[in-house]
Amino acid sequence: MAYPIGRLATDDIEVTGALPPRGIFCPRTYYIAVVFSGHGVFSVGGQSYDIRPDSLLLLSRGDICFFGAGTETVECCVFSFMPECLWGEREQLLKPFGGRRCYAAADMSEELSAHLARLWQLRATGEKTAVPLARLMLSETLLHLSETEHTPTAEGAMARAAAYLASHAKENITLDRLSDEAGVSKFYLCRAFRDECGLTPHAYLGYLRVLMAEPLLESGMGAKEVGEAVGFRDYSTFFRTYKKVTGRAPTAAGGEETPE
Repeated sequence: MAYPIGRLATDDIEVTGALPPRGIFCPRTYYIAVVFSGHGVFSVGGQSYDIRPDSLLLLSRGDICFFGAGTETVECCVFSFMPECLWGEREQLLKPFGGRRCYAAADMSEELSAHLARLWQLRATGEKTAVPLARLMLSETLLHLSETEHTPTAEGAMARAAAYLASHAKENITLDRLSDEAGVSKFYLCRAFRDECGLTPHAYLGYLRVLMAEPLLESGMGAKEVGEAVGFRDYSTFFRTYKKVTGRAPTAAGGEETPE
């Protein structure tokens, strides 16, 4: 059973502590639900999503959402709001509602996860305090989400990141730049790389550069020149990376090179 946490007199925002047992129709309002305990399934737009602790659910105007059996056991912090209650640039803050409908804990940065955990504290505050806090916390939640490009699978982000690294391997690529090209947060991209290939993006870039170095070494180019040609900023880094990947020191036609 839902219990109110706070409500503005203008009905711009309402905060409750549970999801309706059957579903939600959003003719005018937006919904955000942060799940703290329980589990279930909800369906919107012809797609079903699992609800688990630390999940984040988004419903936009016009959405009709249906909850599966057992969803009434879910404890959460539910924001039902009109855009007028937000603090900040509304167009930017509402961007997440044009994307995915459910975020699992693994999709979120540590900063966003820590922020969402604080929302449960609204239950312990009085309505006079809870409502302005809810407006602030809601706006902060949307700001976190609006700054992250949304890609439903790690594989999609991995493919874009790998393609970008391969075509720009000789350049000095920052993680910020790579995450922008992949369309996901830095946290999400690093986790995807670790999960999918057991490497960080930086380590994968080193691997690509070593592959590029092989034919240059075979052509007789000196190892120091090769390291510079494929993008390493200094020879000692090239030497260590090459040896880690291949198990041997970089060797040109004239013999084995040693680090400075």
